[in-house]
Amino acid sequence: GLGIPAEPLFRSSYPSTMSQFIGRNGVVFIFRVKAHKEGSIWGGRDNIYTSDSEIATAAIHAGVLKAGETGIVKLKMLPGLKSYSEITRNGLTSHSFDSWDGSYQFLKMEEQ
Repeated sequence: GLGIPAEPLFRSSYPSTMSQFIGRNGVVFIFRVKAHKEGSIWGGRDNIYTSDSEIATAAIHAGVLKAGETGIVKLKMLPGLKSYSEITRNGLTSHSFDSWDGSYQFLKMEEQ
């Protein structure tokens, strides 16, 4: 795709999930990710997923990347929600879950 830097903006590799960042609410992360359909994801309403949802798969579900595509994703850490709904979108179905201790949300590149 156009406009993707040759080098990642923040790190040379990206974490598979955002679990290590629980509690850093409001902090925005930018990663270069290769999207794939094989990961497990929970939620997705308003592009908000459980912290342990696989980023590379949630990116497809959120419509940010297509399967097999490498691109830049912008994520914001959020508190956990009381529940996460199952949603089918972009050929993937997320799992539902009850309360969890952390979330992340996909942002558009221009969003803060």
